[in-house]
Amino acid sequence: MFFGEYSINYGVLYAGLTLAALPIVVIFIIQSKQFITGMTAGAIK
Repeated sequence: MFFGEYSINYGVLYAGLTLAALPIVVIFIIQSKQFITGMTAGAIK
């Protein structure tokens, strides 16, 4: 019920989008640290 026929409840819409994107952002931050660590460890001969 974020969208009505003549109105949009932007506050609720943005809150829902934030809650939906939050786990993806957290996983990205955690995995990016591991990816950089693996790349630097693999670069040393």
